Amino acid sequence: MKQRLKRTRSCLWSSGFLLVGYSLLCLAGCGALPKLSFKPEELRTEIHRRSPAMARADIVVPFEIDKRYLAKLDSFITPYMSPSERAQAILKAMFDPDSFALTYREVTTRTANETLEKKAGNCLSLAAVFVGFARNLGLRAYFLDASDRIQEAHEENDVVILTGHITAVVETERGRVAMDFGRRLSPFRIYRAMDDVEAIANYYNNLGYELLSGARLKGEPIPWERAARRFEMAIMVKSDFARAWNNLGVARVRMGKLADAEKAYEKAASVDEEFSSPLFNLGILQMKRGEYLRAASSLKKAIERDPDSSRANLYLGLVSMKLNRCEQAKKALLRALELSPELAEAKRLLQRTCDGDRQLMQGGDS
Repeated sequence: MKQRLKRTRSCLWSSGFLLVGYSLLCLAGCGALPKLSFKPEELRTEIHRRSPAMARADIVVPFEIDKRYLAKLDSFITPYMSPSERAQAILKAMFDPDSFALTYREVTTRTANETLEKKAGNCLSLAAVFVGFARNLGLRAYFLDASDRIQEAHEENDVVILTGHITAVVETERGRVAMDFGRRLSPFRIYRAMDDVEAIANYYNNLGYELLSGARLKGEPIPWERAARRFEMAIMVKSDFARAWNNLGVARVRMGKLADAEKAYEKAASVDEEFSSPLFNLGILQMKRGEYLRAASSLKKAIERDPDSSRANLYLGLVSMKLNRCEQAKKALLRALELSPELAEAKRLLQRTCDGDRQLMQGGDS
């Protein structure tokens, strides 16, 4: 059965040069922003305070940058540059083939130092470089989460991945200079300012996903226990991180810890009331257990949060057939086909009748 694993994909990439926008963006919760940035040691202390089990020395600060890279950046900066000119100079140096020559690489989450050494990383990695450089030049820089406005879905075997978008921004005398790829940040979208603690939680969450993706690409056994540990670390950093709770649920299912998986899905659904994936996953888990009434309830709640989910409607149709609720099954399956006309599984199920297919009624899998 399909399950949803949600990570923060850190970029939407298209060919072409980096575009930088000056924009008066309306950030979520417009007005005075809360504390968003921390010095590296201050951040380690804050995370250790929130999660004493994590030693300060073991906490990764993705935007921390070695002095050798800072010294190289200095050659692109003059004392007479305005804040906006400094921000532009940082971006030019980052991607100029004759300077740091950084490139985007999907599914490669690295710290700023690792990104500068390897000359590649995903957009969370590149944003960490931008933030680290800017702060070392005395600029106010922080991460932005646009996942609620820019989102894609991908399927890899039995996992559906919902990917979001993280970028970075610098406050200047001319407005906010934002890093983005292939598009300008639209002033008509709402971008949520993300503090450094949440950025680190995303870092660990991405590392967990990449263990799974890397194993699949190599044809190796998936290290679910190691991935679960990364998702747990993300939760230790940010206890209400719904994506990490959802991903931990997926990992626990694969580890055979079904009761713990159910708790993780329920936690994910409770801390983010707009997030449909954990309810979808919970419904699939309950269906596989033969708990069809509970599964139908979970899938209906998932559809309430995401009415355009063809797969949630598909599985609600299947569960309804197992419960001999023919009209509800037909309605859900027709909705699934309305959303995804190519969904062959929904077409096949519609050709059956609840009374005529005893194998299905007895729990045959789709």
